[in-house]
Amino acid sequence: MRKIRTAATACAVAALAATTLGLSGSSASASTQSDFNSTGVRIHKAATLGSAANGEGNPGDGMTIDTYVIGDWVADCGNGIKDTYAWAHITDNRTHVSGYIVSCYIGPL
Repeated sequence: MRKIRTAATACAVAALAATTLGLSGSSASASTQSDFNSTGVRIHKAATLGSAANGEGNPGDGMTIDTYVIGDWVADCGNGIKDTYAWAHITDNRTHVSGYIVSCYIGPL
């Protein structure tokens, strides 16, 4: 029963993230562009808070969003956005660093 609940929760979170971010499905095309909405956003090697950083992104860098995934739970992003499992695989347009960021650090699409 727990596995069913966990899977159902993950599906609901993915659908909510896609709807909130204006996407249909759980991925975006390689041409989806946005920017970082906070400074010093850690670009992770994996969609986990404990994974190593590939680099950092900042407003003005711009980003290309490749896909959205379910990752570690983030209770508070520190920018007014709370409670998310949604992460995105991105490439920083200025530095060309790729990796995962929590979706709450993505600016308007």
